[in-house]
Amino acid sequence: MPFTKQPIMAGACPTCIWGPLAAWTRDAVKPYGYKVRVCWNCNRQLSVPTVARAMDTPPLLPADIALGDPAPPKGKVDFGVTNSHTLWRAYTGDGYQDGPQKHLRLLAYIEDVHLIQAVAKKGSGVRKLEDIAQKQLRVSLALDGSPFMPDILSHYGLDQLESWGGVIKRGFGGEARANRSDFDVLITAHGGLAGNIENDLMYEISQKFDLEYLPFSPELTDHMVKRYKLEVALVPRGLLRGIDKPMTTLARNGQSVYGREDLPEDFAYVVARALDENRGALKYLNRPYYYDSRTVWKGIGDIPLHPGAERYYRETGYVR
Repeated sequence: MPFTKQPIMAGACPTCIWGPLAAWTRDAVKPYGYKVRVCWNCNRQLSVPTVARAMDTPPLLPADIALGDPAPPKGKVDFGVTNSHTLWRAYTGDGYQDGPQKHLRLLAYIEDVHLIQAVAKKGSGVRKLEDIAQKQLRVSLALDGSPFMPDILSHYGLDQLESWGGVIKRGFGGEARANRSDFDVLITAHGGLAGNIENDLMYEISQKFDLEYLPFSPELTDHMVKRYKLEVALVPRGLLRGIDKPMTTLARNGQSVYGREDLPEDFAYVVARALDENRGALKYLNRPYYYDSRTVWKGIGDIPLHPGAERYYRETGYVR
């Protein structure tokens, strides 16, 4: 199907992360004659496949309806926005179901930090993650569904927790806000600094409970930085209730506006230019997004820039 002036963009629900960034993109390119139609439910496991496979927009699921997602436009998805680590894993095929998606191209990388945090309720007997396996504590361990969890569990021997009577609860938090009190120890990669549905977990439980904030070992930190291209973040005192001294933790960074290599060069150029021109609008969105001209064209890993976007970044001097 030929490209039109009304491309479809894979976003997410209006109150999630990718949804507001999709709306920002839609509004930014409108003066250039493009009417971007947002697929608000091209999210979760369909985030990258809808773009990579040029899929038709999917039907609304009950979970989408519960979030208030509008019905998607009909047609094939042209481009999208997703977490930068998800895009990197899809491009390289690292754990991605369809193998390497080498036809994906970066348009713009937006800074957006998610802290990876480990906490324990005070009184649980856990002062550091090593305590759990060493003392064979029968704790209830809550985890999100991020790809980083297996490495963390293996490093501390927590993948054997159930063998001595502990409990592992996967997929904790996120959109399912029920039973957020039912844990002793929590490890999450969604330690964001906002109230959107993916990232309000740490805000909520830090207000409800007295927590011990648990650092990751230097050995695990080095491994995770190399393996998953994570960063080491300095967490300032007072960032969350109970953080009474500076500490470091792991973090993942960035959301990426991206497309396929067959995206018209003129449109890719317009997207890169319009997002730069409208970078100031990021401060009004639902998270502390940040446009950095030194990184907007880099992204995570070695995902190539689309030639149209690269042309704009070279014209501005961002790429030398």
